[in-house]
Amino acid sequence: MYEQVLRVPYYVVFDRDTDRLRLFSLTNTPYQELTLPDDRLWIPDLNIGLGIWEGRCQGSHRRWYSADGTWIPTDSESLAANRALLEVERQRAEAERQRADRLAERLR
Repeated sequence: MYEQVLRVPYYVVFDRDTDRLRLFSLTNTPYQELTLPDDRLWIPDLNIGLGIWEGRCQGSHRRWYSADGTWIPTDSESLAANRALLEVERQRAEAERQRADRLAERLR
């Protein structure tokens, strides 16, 4: 189905018993397995990779990574980071408001 009907260009298999990723490419029929130099696979057409990450996040240790090799944050990690940035910005705005109030009090 993937090969002949849908013509899905890449097919990834993860073996949870061995923590091994396998990548198959549909350049010809049938799928051809590509050699992975380490526990990462790069999908050039998508400009993204998938690899084995040392750690666990949301019950998994498989993560996407970018062209520069950095792991891409999950949605929950991005949300937590955004919340932290918003809190820092809120605190900065509050400090600025207090400074402005003190300055206004001096001017009175």
